[in-house]
Amino acid sequence: MQVKSPKLAGAPVLTLSKSIATTLARVALVGSLLVINGVATRRMSQERFGFWAILISLPYLLQVFEMGFRSSLGNRLSALMAEGEASENKRRDTFLAVFVVEILFGVCGGILCVILLPLIPWTAVFKIQDPLLAAEAGRMLPLIAACLFANLPFSLWGAVFYSYLEIGMGSFLAGFQAVFLMLVFCASAWLLPFEQIVRNYFVAYLATNIAFTAWAFFRRRWAPRIPPWQDMLAIIGSLWHRSAEFFLCSFCGAVTSLLGIFVSGTISGLAAAGDFSLIQRVFSLFISLHTAFMTPLSPFITRIARAGEWVAVRAELRKYIWRVWPLLFPLAGGLMFLAHPLVLRLWTGRWITDYPVAGYLLAWACFNGLANTYALFLNSLGIVRVQAAFAIFMILPTVYLPVYLGKWLGVPGIALATALSAVPSLLIYPYYTMRTLREQRMRV
Repeated sequence: MQVKSPKLAGAPVLTLSKSIATTLARVALVGSLLVINGVATRRMSQERFGFWAILISLPYLLQVFEMGFRSSLGNRLSALMAEGEASENKRRDTFLAVFVVEILFGVCGGILCVILLPLIPWTAVFKIQDPLLAAEAGRMLPLIAACLFANLPFSLWGAVFYSYLEIGMGSFLAGFQAVFLMLVFCASAWLLPFEQIVRNYFVAYLATNIAFTAWAFFRRRWAPRIPPWQDMLAIIGSLWHRSAEFFLCSFCGAVTSLLGIFVSGTISGLAAAGDFSLIQRVFSLFISLHTAFMTPLSPFITRIARAGEWVAVRAELRKYIWRVWPLLFPLAGGLMFLAHPLVLRLWTGRWITDYPVAGYLLAWACFNGLANTYALFLNSLGIVRVQAAFAIFMILPTVYLPVYLGKWLGVPGIALATALSAVPSLLIYPYYTMRTLREQRMRV
């Protein structure tokens, strides 16, 4: 997979090895989660595992409170790379400005979590029957949420490595983190009580991101300093519109992906939430691998579009729509649908046969994979406003459908609602992507 162009002489090109590197990193992440959940189902009660399934989803949910700056930062750094070494100081100051803003978000969000989350009756919300777990939930949720908010500024390191097209290094660090967290969890699960297991996992998550951020500073030879406030305000002012659009998209995407677990927990209890989580993770595997394979494409598309290579951009889109998506989702996903009871048995030791839920979640994965392909091209070009408006429009049906169908049909209704919520994006994203490519527009 390689695009050559005379306009890009001397510039890095997209190679299959970069996609393989990101895919292997995602395989390490998914594999580690499979091991973690396999150990968890054997070492925890059903209620504790259901609560753990919710906790392990929180990093993805709370990550949206970086307010979209990570995505706009990645686009800006990739675009500045097209200007060569002369823009190195701009790249450094852009990163540092966003880093400081994320520190402020993390501090404010952490304080609010510690103050407000203890006021919520979690026992009633999740219908917890175990009194010991009820006490642990009240203690753990505020602290874990605060830890994840503290992680916000230290989640930017990936944008640095990927915008510099050091994709092998970024993938290695992501894979290392996944394996390290797996080892921390497994060691804790055999030796420590539930609350300490959870605490060790999330502290290790924060510690590795801090270490990787320090490595990004060292590798780029950037001094960790605060830029002049006038420069910071100018940089943030130039990014915040696009960041707000990215935030709305990521927030609504997180709600769509994770709402099923939370709704199943509130309607049917933590045991049902655990089962739903296991089946959803089987099919979200395909979304994860697809996203990982496309990850190197984003900075590449930004740079070749900046150079005016729109023919190459359209060629990449056709490749991912007509070659990659069909093989991964309808074909491999269909085989997983047939084999999911055996897969879950081998993975968790539990025999869960729920073909209606599996079928709806396969449809959800297929719809998301196709929509995400178009969305990645729009994101790479900085065309996010329509996606943000669409996400806002869809938030009410996305929240209402799982609750309504869940009360009517139970967990299968929640899975059906999850799939239906992804259908409108299949109408909007392809149309708008093709229009953007025809008009040759980008905003970074």
